[in-house]
Amino acid sequence: MTNPWLHSRPAAGLLLALALLPVGCSVFESKPKTIEDKIAAAELDDFLVRLAQRLESPQREEPAALMFRLERLLPAWQSEQRDGNEAPLEAVLTQDVVAHFDIVLYEFERGVRDRRLVSAWALGFSRVPENDLGIRSPHPRAVAALIAAVPAADDEMMRNIMLGLWKIGDEDTPLQPIIDVATRHHDPEARGNATLALSSIITSRTNEAVVDAILAALTDADARVRMHAASTARRHPHAAYTSRIESLITSEHTPLVRASMAAALGRSGNTAAAPLLLPMLNSTYPVEQLSARQALTDLFGEDHGPRPEDWVHLID
Repeated sequence: MTNPWLHSRPAAGLLLALALLPVGCSVFESKPKTIEDKIAAAELDDFLVRLAQRLESPQREEPAALMFRLERLLPAWQSEQRDGNEAPLEAVLTQDVVAHFDIVLYEFERGVRDRRLVSAWALGFSRVPENDLGIRSPHPRAVAALIAAVPAADDEMMRNIMLGLWKIGDEDTPLQPIIDVATRHHDPEARGNATLALSSIITSRTNEAVVDAILAALTDADARVRMHAASTARRHPHAAYTSRIESLITSEHTPLVRASMAAALGRSGNTAAAPLLLPMLNSTYPVEQLSARQALTDLFGEDHGPRPEDWVHLID
């Protein structure tokens, strides 16, 4: 059965198309949770100790065996993401990639195509939490390699490169190459993953640099791009985003996008947007109902209920 909310072509073979957020995650949040977010403090300590032990070991897996295993883990990770149960597998992936970082990086830069596709995704798991064990995170080298590969990347490679950059979420990642993909690339899945990557990289300091790109993405022909743009607007409120979403939300026909737009209006602080949210409380799509109600609650600081008439007294 097709998803009536948002159509997304499934990933084929080694191709990763994560322009649609996992079902187990909030459709209104684009930033990937880090290892620190996903596991408890005691488990994080254990994770770091195990990683330190692996780095100290002189034994390394053979490249062919490592890449085969990472390839096998790829669909498992996608499945766990959809269910929101990816934390244990991501801990394993991070240990594997960091312990064999030079191999994974070599395969990305010089390996055969199938291995390069896998490595582009796997490099997304190269970020190590800050620690007192002397473990240095190799992710800056991963970011540099992924960015360097952008100009020559074909569609499939571009999608995975952008996904790797999204997973790393390094605030020092150069923005312009990603902005160019998000706004100019002919492939909608590449644009979607690039918009997703921007959402995890920008900060309040760099938000202004991507405003034009996110405004363009809000009107992209592909619903996945629009949804990730709206999610970015939610995480990084801006008056320009609010104005554009107010002009678009009533004509938006994709429920997940409308829900993300409503969430962005809720975070905008602009109570004048409330009349646009009231009709969504009567939507036939639960995701729109829930998003509109939460957005109204965010705007007014209190939940007044699931019906439009519960809120009209707050609106001039």
